[in-house]
Amino acid sequence: MSISPDSPALILGSLYLYWHGIFMACAIALGIAAALLLAGWLRPRRPESPDRTLPVFDTALTAIPIGLVLSHLFYCVSNFEEYHSIGDVLRFSEGGYGLYGAMLGVFLAAVIQSRLHRGQTDYALGALCDCLAAGGALGIAAGRLTGVFSMDNVGMEMTRAALCHYPLSVYDPSSGHWFLATYRMEAVAELIIFGLLCALPLRKGRNGDTALLFLLLHGAAEVAFDSMQTDALRFPGNSFVMMQQVIGAVSLLAVMTVLVLRSVKQEKKCQPYHIVSSGVYLALIGVAAWMEFDRISDTNYFRNHGVMLLAMICAAAIGLAMYRTTLSVPRDEEIPEKIAV
Repeated sequence: MSISPDSPALILGSLYLYWHGIFMACAIALGIAAALLLAGWLRPRRPESPDRTLPVFDTALTAIPIGLVLSHLFYCVSNFEEYHSIGDVLRFSEGGYGLYGAMLGVFLAAVIQSRLHRGQTDYALGALCDCLAAGGALGIAAGRLTGVFSMDNVGMEMTRAALCHYPLSVYDPSSGHWFLATYRMEAVAELIIFGLLCALPLRKGRNGDTALLFLLLHGAAEVAFDSMQTDALRFPGNSFVMMQQVIGAVSLLAVMTVLVLRSVKQEKKCQPYHIVSSGVYLALIGVAAWMEFDRISDTNYFRNHGVMLLAMICAAAIGLAMYRTTLSVPRDEEIPEKIAV
């Protein structure tokens, strides 16, 4: 059977089911399955709650419809010129979804479940976000690979014959050209993030630490890779500034601020390494921003993105190092009289 990027997998009357949609649904299912499995590993066993996966499952079911709506609205805001009426916006079957809208939907679902089960530690907001963030990284990795069917998340056209090969590039049969396979790079980055979230000593941290580090690592990946895409979502009325790249940079700043303040509180005072680390961290984000604005010159494309990627790797490493300085702080859930949020 031949599968082309734009070929429908199933036709039911006027309903067309495409391969891209099928594999995206599988990616979502994979992310949920990973979150359920991680629920037992990231969260301690509680005698009064033997089924530790139920809170995560409840939250995932709540997140699916909310995330679907918000991710579509996120895309509509970025591409408002494509939608001329409410009816156009409500055509979910025609596609158009943004990742950060889905992430917001997952967070809101966790908030709803934690409020509905107020006082139950297994439904603590931070604990729910931990499992969903780690599982979500694997789901995002699988979802990125659906670009092979939709030709989404691809980069510039590759004109040099030496660069037109797998896995660096992807061939688009509809145009007859090769493009930079950015979606493969993003998938590999998310797999690395998933591995780090599983490998780091997160059980020693607080509820919410896994989600916090996910925002750090995912934000770095967004800053590094989003500008490579030719179809990246941009702010309305702006053809240059990418929405997800800016949100990623804000995530980097917010997470580092939380980690530094937590470390300073633990040390009882601001240490020299807090100042040095923060300064280098900000400088790396500045280097990435400089490379982004300098990439307008095509001759500097690979150099600029290489420097940007290296800067984000170093920034993520500094963030992880700062997190490790806070690991001696006891888990909120280990304090009997305090319920983690």
